[in-house]
Amino acid sequence: MVLCVANHKGDIAELGDTLRHESIHVAQFCNGGEPILDWNTISKYSNNRILSIVQRYPVEQQHHEYEAFTGAYVMSNNQVTKIVKDFCF
Repeated sequence: MVLCVANHKGDIAELGDTLRHESIHVAQFCNGGEPILDWNTISKYSNNRILSIVQRYPVEQQHHEYEAFTGAYVMSNNQVTKIVKDFCF
């Protein structure tokens, strides 16, 4: 994973959100390219803001993005780290 820290212009909270989001994508990759959570589980934790972002993606990418945006928004760094460890190591 490569991130451009300069794109976040010193916004540490946004950088953390991006790191969690992209880490979920790493775990998805380690899971054979498949999402980790089912739609029902994701929808319990999501909100309208996330849904409006995800709906802009092509249908075939929406499950992956919904999971990554939701995970980044509601999970702690430790929770995301555990997911990456569980699926990748």
